Amino acid sequence: MMMVAGAPFLTWVIRSFQRNGFNHFLLCLGHNAESVKKYFGSGQRLGVSLTYSFDGATNRGTGGALDSARNLLEDQFLITYGDTYLELDKIEFVDTFHKMPGSALMAVVHNPGSRHHPNARYDEDSHRILYTKNHKKNMGFDFLDYGLVALTKELLLKYMPSSNMFDFSDILEPLSYDGFLRGVTVPPSFHEIGTDDAFSETEKFLTDRFKL
Repeated sequence: MMMVAGAPFLTWVIRSFQRNGFNHFLLCLGHNAESVKKYFGSGQRLGVSLTYSFDGATNRGTGGALDSARNLLEDQFLITYGDTYLELDKIEFVDTFHKMPGSALMAVVHNPGSRHHPNARYDEDSHRILYTKNHKKNMGFDFLDYGLVALTKELLLKYMPSSNMFDFSDILEPLSYDGFLRGVTVPPSFHEIGTDDAFSETEKFLTDRFKL
């Protein structure tokens, strides 16, 4: 539970969705799970409803965490990461998702800069995304996963690997190459805490812009 601008960073992530009208969250937790649940509880203090899914004794990865939570997932849902604060209009994102039945939807940023390695190729005409985190396969890719995906439970289960530990990208990559991943481009402004420089920039942004 990393503290950023006077609060656990997860508080800021939840608030960013709450401002767009989202009030129910499923937290998929691995490391430090019990302390997160102890701090946030039911979510009442933040005015939201929180449900929890736990990896257990073994870290299952970002994809395995979704497998652990499969019985708690609704038919359609959004997936984001706990180390990224997103500024895009999430209601508009969901509206776009509903206009593309049968596909998942990923928000992507063009020319993300030297801090990140591009992992997506976006076709403006078809809105199709090709996605991979394998640097040997992403030559010519010039978009970056922004950290928000809309997905159906049906597609998730169809592409769920059988292994115990796997990454979310192990679902997204084959899904994209089979033509089921669409994209929407967003401005290159997002805030994360994965490096020291990014942490400092994000803390300054949150401190300057918001008060809890």
